[in-house]
Amino acid sequence: MLGQIIGTMVLSANALSKYVPDYFVDTTGLAFSYWLVKFLHPSCKIGAYVHYPFISHEMLANVIEKKQRVNNNARIADSPILSNIKIYYYKTLVFLYSLMGNQVDFAWANSSWTTNHIKAVWPKWGKGGNQIKTLFPPCSVKQFASLPEEKKKNILISFAQFRPEKNHKLQLEVFKAVLDKNPGNDVQFYLVGSCRGPEDDQLLAGLRDYSEQLGLQERVKFFVNLPFGALLEQFAQGSIAIHTMEAEHFGIAIVEMMASGLAVIAHNSAGPKLDIIRERQESPVGFLASSKEEYIKHLDYCVKNLGKPEFK
Repeated sequence: MLGQIIGTMVLSANALSKYVPDYFVDTTGLAFSYWLVKFLHPSCKIGAYVHYPFISHEMLANVIEKKQRVNNNARIADSPILSNIKIYYYKTLVFLYSLMGNQVDFAWANSSWTTNHIKAVWPKWGKGGNQIKTLFPPCSVKQFASLPEEKKKNILISFAQFRPEKNHKLQLEVFKAVLDKNPGNDVQFYLVGSCRGPEDDQLLAGLRDYSEQLGLQERVKFFVNLPFGALLEQFAQGSIAIHTMEAEHFGIAIVEMMASGLAVIAHNSAGPKLDIIRERQESPVGFLASSKEEYIKHLDYCVKNLGKPEFK
């Protein structure tokens, strides 16, 4: 994280050396360059469109409570010394990040979850005089919504980058449990996603191995780095979707899957909970799950009721 801070300041300094801006609008998380902008050009107005807080109280809480998360691996969580070092490191970053928020003249966030977090870590924007606005990211669903209904098959879709926080391993475990409950069902599982580099490739290889360990090799297919047309074809065939990332700040992939006519089961947190999925007693448009057991329950319901009029 410290490397990212230094990198953003170097990048911004390079840009500011070439131009004298009236407005500096950040949409990529260059928060630690704000002080530099104000120092070099005090009259410049700074705008921020925040997709994800650089650091949040939630990230700090994971370290304090010694929870194993993507931002807090087992080695640190199990070590009191390393945990304490990281706590002070995070507290320092939270303090500095809050100071950066004070430099912002107008601000937006991409979801209700992000808005709430920015209000918590940027005190200036948590008060009545300075209201941060929620501005959902652009998400065109026209091509997804126009997919033909007659091509739908008994297929479960996962659509997410192959990254640790997406928790594909949980998806495979849930699918295995539902198959055991429905031995005669012919449901297939398509994992569609992209890899950014060697680490993602290694994670994907591990997922392939794990699917074989679970005995799912005949039921599971992986589709990697598909062109858009091929992606639409997979969505056209699917009927159910699963998304297991916790604290997904918005969730464009979830919106796209819902627009494609897929019954989506997503984590009961952040964007899916606050902005996208609304569970209803009558004709639900999606499902929210907080645990492996809840994912199994909802997927089992979908598999058993697929094709019934009340499921549409």
